[in-house]
Amino acid sequence: MGKRRLFVILLALVAVVFLLARATSVFASWHIDDIHEIRAYRIHWDELGSKGRILREDGSLEPSRLPLDGVVLNDSQKRKLKRALYGLRIPREGAACFYPHHAFVFYNSREEVVGTVDVCFVCDRFTGSPSGFSRSFDLNALKELYVELGMPITNEDWGLVR
Repeated sequence: MGKRRLFVILLALVAVVFLLARATSVFASWHIDDIHEIRAYRIHWDELGSKGRILREDGSLEPSRLPLDGVVLNDSQKRKLKRALYGLRIPREGAACFYPHHAFVFYNSREEVVGTVDVCFVCDRFTGSPSGFSRSFDLNALKELYVELGMPITNEDWGLVR
């Protein structure tokens, strides 16, 4: 085997090891410090085309959120959410729109918002803040988590066939 080919193979192996180590270290801890509690919400439930996110510009939560106090995730549900947000996924293309109707809010021990994830299951798009989440969430796992939490994925009044 030539030196050049050996070098390319060695470089590829180093890259794979680096990516696996990075994925493992990212999965080992949240990228947000001091997460005390995570709550799930539905937002804009009466409006299919609303573009607002859970966290408003003034730092308050979207008033249309349901339930008002959210559903607190237990430890098992937190682990499921973490896998869905940080796992290695093949990127998937969603629609060009973004009408989030589901959100997770991360609170610190002082009950301050330290992070959010907004999800649109209609468009299959998402966003997280602060940045650092995977670029491709496991949307099927997020749907399953919302169902486990007793929250619907779509509003029948929207007239969608899914």
